Amino acid sequence: MLSRRLLVSLIGSAPCRAFSNTRLAMVSRSDLAISRSSDEQEVVQAATELIDNGKWHLCHDGVGLERPFVFKTFKATWAFMNEVAEECKRQQHHPEWANIFNRTEIRWTTHNPKGMSTKDAHMARFCDEAAQRHGEQYPKPAEGKTEGGTADEARDCCGHTHA
Repeated sequence: MLSRRLLVSLIGSAPCRAFSNTRLAMVSRSDLAISRSSDEQEVVQAATELIDNGKWHLCHDGVGLERPFVFKTFKATWAFMNEVAEECKRQQHHPEWANIFNRTEIRWTTHNPKGMSTKDAHMARFCDEAAQRHGEQYPKPAEGKTEGGTADEARDCCGHTHA
């Protein structure tokens, strides 16, 4: 049987099972570089759940999780980032992230000891929940559009359209 990583490299994304409630893919221990400070089974299970929802992806040979977030406005994006920053302060764990207007890219990884940790998985779940509260406009894979139109049609707090 082919590993998930090999399948992804061959077909470009995780296989989908239409009309099924079974898991899309089980992340195996060999797919991840787990931080020495974390419980391996817990990290594998959490990573599987985050990847199966279709938004998070493994990065840097399994050392971390990453995904894009798109919001309708810069103001909503900034509010999302502020909420994540507050939780980072509480958890004493920070992301690698970048923001351009209504888009934020977030990567969770643990630098010391290096690898994916339970904190990374916790913060990734927190980001999903916070994004929902702030009206994330996640692009639909087949269409590349957000729920409120394309991301290029998003307006800032002053009503300007950004392309």
